[in-house]
Amino acid sequence: MLKHSQSHTSSEFEDLQAFWYARLKAEGFADIEVNDRYAPGCPNLIVVTRPFSERTCRSRAVAEETEYCRLARGWLWSQKFAAPREREVWRLRYDEGHTERQIAATLQCSKTTISRTLQRLRARFLKAIAQDQAASYRE
Repeated sequence: MLKHSQSHTSSEFEDLQAFWYARLKAEGFADIEVNDRYAPGCPNLIVVTRPFSERTCRSRAVAEETEYCRLARGWLWSQKFAAPREREVWRLRYDEGHTERQIAATLQCSKTTISRTLQRLRARFLKAIAQDQAASYRE
């Protein structure tokens, strides 16, 4: 049995770690710390690498981004998309948290096509949100 102070430096630990990482990977587990900005599958979970004080100052921005992603996921099911491919691009981005490159690889098209599609859809999304908010203020 290992003492606590030795637990992360022993060859026994490294062997166990390698075994379990390989097993988890084989079963489809994806580590949430692999992406630069977003955790895979969680577009509202931002990987933070800044010092605590700066992170605290950004809490409002993080909350706003989280709300944006929540609304974007809801829009997926309430919106009529012009084409099934548009819905799939939006779903992969905001429901599954894929990057534009990952979406392009999945749908076998260029990143530019995905960027333009998302830009067009975001404009419609923001217009819909603005109209909803204006309607709620009038009530």
